[in-house]
Amino acid sequence: MARVNLIQLRGGTAAAWTSANPVLADKEPGVETDTRRFKFGDGVTAWNSLAYASADAHFKGVYVDDTALTAAHPTAEPGDYAYIDAGVGQEVQLWIWDEDDTEWVESGSPAGGTWGSITGTLSSQTDLQNALNAKLNCIPTFRTVTATHELDATDLATVNAGGQLEIFLDSASPITLELPTNAVRAFPIGTTGSGVQYGAGQVTIVPDATVTMRSPNNANKSFAQYSKFYYEKIGINEWLLSGDITV
Repeated sequence: MARVNLIQLRGGTAAAWTSANPVLADKEPGVETDTRRFKFGDGVTAWNSLAYASADAHFKGVYVDDTALTAAHPTAEPGDYAYIDAGVGQEVQLWIWDEDDTEWVESGSPAGGTWGSITGTLSSQTDLQNALNAKLNCIPTFRTVTATHELDATDLATVNAGGQLEIFLDSASPITLELPTNAVRAFPIGTTGSGVQYGAGQVTIVPDATVTMRSPNNANKSFAQYSKFYYEKIGINEWLLSGDITV
């Protein structure tokens, strides 16, 4: 069948439209040939400032960086959003309009914002990860002792650095682990650690003279070789003992 009429819309790539930035006539459509999105002119507003014709009027388009986004939309409405796509191999970022600060920000945080003493953006949050790593070190610090041992300055340094303290008591004969007073070694309240009877010698956990140690049925000895027990400082001079222990 012969074609009688052909209606062809004005079109070009998104980059070409952005570069030319023309003013479309009132109700004149313009199509981005690479994204399949389109806009309608109003006879006054330049292309870059026109909203896309979409069921989602809040979507403001895709831009190479926040500078381009801000240039295209220096002001916006609550709920407006856009995407930043810097090119091949780059993560696409969602940006939203912050009505309180009247600026575009990366979704989830103010760009370059602050969380307490942690700064940065969600797209490059190594500072946050470093802060979390410093706050909590989940890998235990192992220490082996072969004679009677009182929690000392080395153990305190491990705790203060955020490490998890685990002491292996390795002796063929009975061996003692002592919990110090706060005056001797000021472990923070909440300090937790563990001990293991690694050798054949049974471990007895004893508090210093002014320390109160609490445990089920007043148990204070490791149950058998390779038994593991836990100690926690719950007061200035008060420790809680639990785990594989016996009287």
